[in-house]
Amino acid sequence: KKYCIEQLVDGKVIGRKKGLTANVCVNALEASRETPELQRLPIDMKVNIIGDPSCEKGEGKTKEDSCIAPCRKACSTAISRHLVAVKKETGYILDETDRSKVVDSCSIRCFNE
Repeated sequence: KKYCIEQLVDGKVIGRKKGLTANVCVNALEASRETPELQRLPIDMKVNIIGDPSCEKGEGKTKEDSCIAPCRKACSTAISRHLVAVKKETGYILDETDRSKVVDSCSIRCFNE
């Protein structure tokens, strides 16, 4: 396979270089709110249906280069936004160690998908 990153201006390709482009979108939802109907949907549809996803873009020569940083950033943003909503609803605050574990888990899953 040959992978390339296209450089676009107004939707037109003006150049190409070797590498991969990753467009990453992440959203957070409590497990209790994931209905059977929602579980049947593909992940990319699910992310958009449950609300405004956190999206990031990465480029690099390998999957690791192009995916790790945007996955981590999108996960961190989505988790932070979700925790703000949880705090407003319940008053519950997740400590930094547990938040870090959740972001790490999200980042790994994002990278693998």
